[in-house]
Amino acid sequence: MNRAERRQKIRDNNKKIYLTKGEIEKIKEQATDEAFTKVFKSLYALPFVVLREKYGFGEKRLQKFNDGLTDVLKEVEQGEKDLVILENEMKKYGIEFRRGDDN
Repeated sequence: MNRAERRQKIRDNNKKIYLTKGEIEKIKEQATDEAFTKVFKSLYALPFVVLREKYGFGEKRLQKFNDGLTDVLKEVEQGEKDLVILENEMKKYGIEFRRGDDN
């Protein structure tokens, strides 16, 4: 690549791109949806890994857990159950939602 081609490449890389507010919002929405999907899939999968690796759950028990978890998620989504109430119910059993580095 000669000097003129290198300068042209630099100019091309520095060109301004103009987007409308609608286009920017669409990009933000897509990025948010992608991030949510990745996080949700990860958080959804983790309990299955623990149940399988630590407690020896097999296919049938994991499927039953999946069905139950899906039912509860639907109830929360439809407003039939409240996450704060569910969290408080778990506190009765000594289960508090915390980060891994919390003591």
